[in-house]
Amino acid sequence: MIRLVRFGEVFELERVPLVVDPTERYVQIGIKSFGRGIFHRGPVVGEDLSKLKYYHVYPDRIIFSNIMAWEGAVARSGPNEQGTVGSQRFLSYRPISTEVDLDFVSYFFMSDPGMALLRKGSTGSVKRNQTLSPRTIDNFLIPLPSLEEQRRIAAILDRFLDVMLAIGKKRDSLERSIAPAMSRVLFGNEYSKRAIGELVELERYPIEVDPEHEYRYMGMRSFGKGIIRYPKKRGADLSKLRYFKFPSRALALSNIKAWEGAISVTTKDDTDLVASNRFLFYVPRRSVEIDVRFLCHYLLSEEGLAQVGAASPGSADRNRTLSQASFERIMVPVPPIDVQYQIADRLDQVRNRLGSLIEQRRQLEAALRPSLLNAAFGGEL
Repeated sequence: MIRLVRFGEVFELERVPLVVDPTERYVQIGIKSFGRGIFHRGPVVGEDLSKLKYYHVYPDRIIFSNIMAWEGAVARSGPNEQGTVGSQRFLSYRPISTEVDLDFVSYFFMSDPGMALLRKGSTGSVKRNQTLSPRTIDNFLIPLPSLEEQRRIAAILDRFLDVMLAIGKKRDSLERSIAPAMSRVLFGNEYSKRAIGELVELERYPIEVDPEHEYRYMGMRSFGKGIIRYPKKRGADLSKLRYFKFPSRALALSNIKAWEGAISVTTKDDTDLVASNRFLFYVPRRSVEIDVRFLCHYLLSEEGLAQVGAASPGSADRNRTLSQASFERIMVPVPPIDVQYQIADRLDQVRNRLGSLIEQRRQLEAALRPSLLNAAFGGEL
C-alpha cells in the first residue's frame, strides 16, 4: 500500500525577496497550464516590473502559480531557471526530505488525482479568481512510494514524454518551413520596392490605466503564430509600461521579438485588448493601396525576416529591439493590389490548412499524455 504524505512534511515554501534595481535587467518566469512547464518572459529593466513583490527563483523546486494552479500551472524548475525571478504569484517549494523525487511529484500534479487536489484547493467565485494558498498546499496529501519506485515511474514517464516532445519539435519545424517556402515562390517576382513607412503609418491610442479596472492584455507568439489574448488582470497588476488600444486589420509586431517572427494582423476580436508600448500597430496610409496581410506574410518570409533581424540590433537574442524608425526603413515589394490580395489569400489558406492539421495532431497527443500519467499513478506502469 502506497503511503500518503502531507506535502508540507517533505517540502517547504521558499521566499528569497528580490531587491529591485531600476536599471538592472530581469527575466521573469511563467508557468504554462496543463503541466506544460516553465517559460521565460523577455528581459525587462527593474523600473518596468509590475508593482507586485518579486522573489528569486532557483533550480530543483516545485513551483505553483497561485492563480492558475487549478488549470495545472505547476512545474519543476531546472538549471535554466538559475538567475530568474518570479512575482508573488509563484509559490516555490524546496525539498526538505531525501526520500522524495522531484520529477515524480511534478508528474503527480499533472495526473487526474493531482489536478483534483489543485482544483479543490483553489478557492474563488469564478475560475480566473481561483487562488491557491500556501496553507492549502502544505496540507495536500500526495502518494509517496519508495524512492526507488518514484524514480522508476519518473524515468518511464520521462522516456514516453521525451518521445512526444521530439515529435512535437519535428512538427513545429515542418510548420515553420512550409509557409516560408511558399513565400519564396510567391514573392520571387521582381516588383518595385518601397520603404514600409511610405505605405503604412503607426496608429495606436494611449490609455490611462485604472488600478481597479480589469484589462485583457495582448502578447504575440514567435514564428508567425499570432496574437496571445491573456486573461483579465487588474490595472494595478500590469507592468509599469505605457498601454494603448489599437485598431483592427492593423499590421502588429513586437518590437523586442519581431526578429523571431512575432508579427501578425489584428482582427475585430482583438480590439478589446490593451497592448504595452512594446507593440507597434500600422494601418495603410491614405491613398496607398496596400494589404497589411500581404505585408505581414512578406515580413515573415525568409527575405523579410532577414531585414527585420538586421534592423533589430542588440548584443544578445533577448535584447534585440526594433525601433519605429528602423522598421519604417525596411524595403518591401509592392505588386498591384489585386496581386497582393491573391498572394495573401493563398498564404492564408496554406497557414489555415496547416494549422488545422497540426491542431488535430496536438489533440491526439494531448489525449495520450494524461492517459500515460493516470496509468502511472494508477499502478499500471
